[in-house]
Amino acid sequence: MGFMKTSRLGIWNVIIGAGLVLNVAACGPAEDGAIDEDLIASDTSIAVNDDATRILIYTNNVENLPTSKVAAGDGSTCAGDWQDLIYYMKKMGGAPDIFLVQQISNADQLDNKLAAKMRELLGAEYGTIIAEENPAYWAPSDCSAKHYQTNAIVYRKARFAYVSGSKQTFRSVVDNNGQCVTADAARYVNVAAKLQDKLQPWNGGFKEIAVASVHWPVVDGCGVTNAVKTDIIMNSYAGAQMYVWGGDINLPELDKPEQNTSGYKSWYVRTNAALGDPASLGYRDPVYDACDAQTGDDPSLKQCLIQNATMKFGSRYDFLFAKYKSAYKSKAVSTSEPKTVSFDMADEADALVTGSDNAELGYSMHRAVSSYFYW
Repeated sequence: MGFMKTSRLGIWNVIIGAGLVLNVAACGPAEDGAIDEDLIASDTSIAVNDDATRILIYTNNVENLPTSKVAAGDGSTCAGDWQDLIYYMKKMGGAPDIFLVQQISNADQLDNKLAAKMRELLGAEYGTIIAEENPAYWAPSDCSAKHYQTNAIVYRKARFAYVSGSKQTFRSVVDNNGQCVTADAARYVNVAAKLQDKLQPWNGGFKEIAVASVHWPVVDGCGVTNAVKTDIIMNSYAGAQMYVWGGDINLPELDKPEQNTSGYKSWYVRTNAALGDPASLGYRDPVYDACDAQTGDDPSLKQCLIQNATMKFGSRYDFLFAKYKSAYKSKAVSTSEPKTVSFDMADEADALVTGSDNAELGYSMHRAVSSYFYW
């Protein structure tokens, strides 16, 4: 998938609590370029979360950090403006406590471009945990910059400490003639780790959160297997009190994107506890919960999900999921202020910081998702 913005889909920025609150029940798209002044930090301040009770987490397929310069032979759709998302964090969205990243090229790009730019603009030091430092070549790439792809976790060092030895990698599976087989491409090597929250003392130490950045194949049929596999990894972190995973699922939650009477796909029914499946894995989707809280009927709820599309078509490909360890809290995980970060909002942020922006270029083909998660 490329990066050139060929259309401007009005994205529904669902935010609960402080800041912008949209009338979800109306089910009309928000103005993509509008800026709520309450969401804009001053030129000299950075919105770093200082609330120990909640964690700000983003996820985004960063598409190998596209720029306006493309390799010879690549089409214009390979161009992008990846820094727009970091400008958005600086001016409107807040500095992430944790950032789940998909489709980064290698450790050098992660540490010396993405994390370095976050440090420069957000004024915070970030640590990184990468699935593969130098992933294998992936021939089917439609852009030269995308031949090497891996996944990573970025965390704010002032808030979190990596638990030594806790990194795990695990491959997604893909449907092959009705059988779920291990996906060969490096882009499908997911990464998980455990982090200590230095603001949350617990039993002589600190509370711990298990997190994972995942990338699933663009083939339906094995979504349930991938969800179950991710849950097994999460539950393997016995010392963690909370589990959060997310990324580029490459599957929508609705059987029929853009149709608010559609049913849900089986992988989403199994994952999202709010849908009531007896075999549910017990996770909550903050965007779904926000839509559910602000709508009065099923078509309106699904229309809200559609308006939060992370791709150009109707439903979402990019998700965040969370649950508490049952021995820690038996209730559903608490979340607030979920956002789907539109390209135009990120463009506006770039212009606010630098004085100009190329509005034809998006920061990725995937819109980022963020939310607060409460201890």
